[in-house]
Amino acid sequence: MTLREAAELTVHATAPVRAALHEAFPVGPLLAPYTKARWHTVVPGEPVELAGGLVAEALALGGKRPRYAADLAALPAGEGAGEPAGGRTDWVIGYRFTEAGGRARAVYAPGLAAWTPAVDRAVADADVVILDGTFATDDELAERTGGARGSRGMGHLAVADSLPHLAGRPGPRYLYTHLNNTNPLAHPGSPEATALAPALAAAGAAVAEDGMLLDL
Repeated sequence: MTLREAAELTVHATAPVRAALHEAFPVGPLLAPYTKARWHTVVPGEPVELAGGLVAEALALGGKRPRYAADLAALPAGEGAGEPAGGRTDWVIGYRFTEAGGRARAVYAPGLAAWTPAVDRAVADADVVILDGTFATDDELAERTGGARGSRGMGHLAVADSLPHLAGRPGPRYLYTHLNNTNPLAHPGSPEATALAPALAAAGAAVAEDGMLLDL
């Protein structure tokens, strides 16, 4: 809520996220008495020009709603064409950022349910790709907690399952982020992390570090 201290804000969000931030988790109404907020509805595939010569293009990455929005009603027809029978795929999005003139390109996808053709196209000529590293393997959380849910069921493609896609798309610098505390990659030197190290190196990938500065 420190956002309220800004003189004005421009908030970019997809239609379902924007609805959630005004109803289920009412950030919009809470900010309104403090600052002027302009809300821009993001549509995957439609570029948005930002200040500083950047262009952002959203990528639809998944339809998993946050728990607080589980009971949110379907969007009306005028708000993003309504909720299709199979559910929306723009609850979770990533962004591809391009500098004016195409001199530098970065992709940010900390939540990734599956490796789709849209993701493949987005990373094809990127300089750096920061992507979902929540879990190292699909059954990681279940093994450590005795639960039944795999990473895919939680909307996260495991590192072991995304690495083959990275290896098949060389060129960008790949950095994994958003590591869960059960992920052995969050514990350098562990046997599991050591076992994954050759595959990471072969794919040109590494784990992002706190305070890392990327200069493109």
